[in-house]
Amino acid sequence: MNTNPSTQNKTGIKFVEGVSRIKGRDSSNVDYAVILKLKDEYHPENNILVIAGLGDTGTAGAAYFLLNNYKELPIEDEVFGVLIEVPSGYESARKVEFNQVSKSFVISPQKGVK
Repeated sequence: MNTNPSTQNKTGIKFVEGVSRIKGRDSSNVDYAVILKLKDEYHPENNILVIAGLGDTGTAGAAYFLLNNYKELPIEDEVFGVLIEVPSGYESARKVEFNQVSKSFVISPQKGVK
């Protein structure tokens, strides 16, 4: 059994320090991810594309979404970020607004961070 709280993603257990899912939410299998386009500060002519999920399903879902729905993303913008919800396997990935899911998470300051 994995006891590292930074890698577990079940209801009520911390994903990373400072973020946990609210207990009792009926979608414990839902995962989330982000797709970010950032400028490389060391090589300004380059961009950095970040695809990251809270769990492996979220990461896979975000990659699947990017490959199949890239026309829905503001690719031409200098930088952008979108939130992806993955309710039941990577093929169910969809773009959502943060305010649609923010009530499902508790975000607390990390220790030592002000």
